Amino acid sequence: MLRSGLRIGAALVALLAIGCGSIASNKEQDCSRMSTYPIAGGCGDVLAFAATADWLEWVVVQLDRSKFDLTDDRAVHDLSTADPSIQVSIDRYSVAPEEPYCTDVEPPPGSEHRVMHWKATRGRLKIVALDPLPELHSGKTYRVRVRLEEVEFKDVNGAVMSRVAIEFESTVGGASG
Repeated sequence: MLRSGLRIGAALVALLAIGCGSIASNKEQDCSRMSTYPIAGGCGDVLAFAATADWLEWVVVQLDRSKFDLTDDRAVHDLSTADPSIQVSIDRYSVAPEEPYCTDVEPPPGSEHRVMHWKATRGRLKIVALDPLPELHSGKTYRVRVRLEEVEFKDVNGAVMSRVAIEFESTVGGASG
């Protein structure tokens, strides 16, 4: 199975701390499978993601690079502002998808197996370029470090899932699907 654009093992990917947090509904959330995200990838200006080893859970960060200074390593973005140019989510699948992001195919292959979609409603995002930034939409790739802190995710039913910190590095840029 070809998994283009993903770096396994060598990628610096760490889930620094994890906690199921509070559940806003009576639904129990199984957080035991969410301990690590050892797979990282990305594309476009900027779509970065990390996945569990079984490819069933994905943390996805998407933003409009033209609106952010990715060279400022002190910049922290508040996810509670509902800025439409920042989207952070966790997707869970019942079957590991081949390439759920960074594809020209609509709907993406495997999207029919997405069973949960959690959107970040509060927390902090820090994203910084690790390489010199190429011109926007140049097709050239570059690496970014993504750090999410104290993030609260909600599903469509209002259930809440919290994460203390998630950090990973990803190669983005190139073709953007």
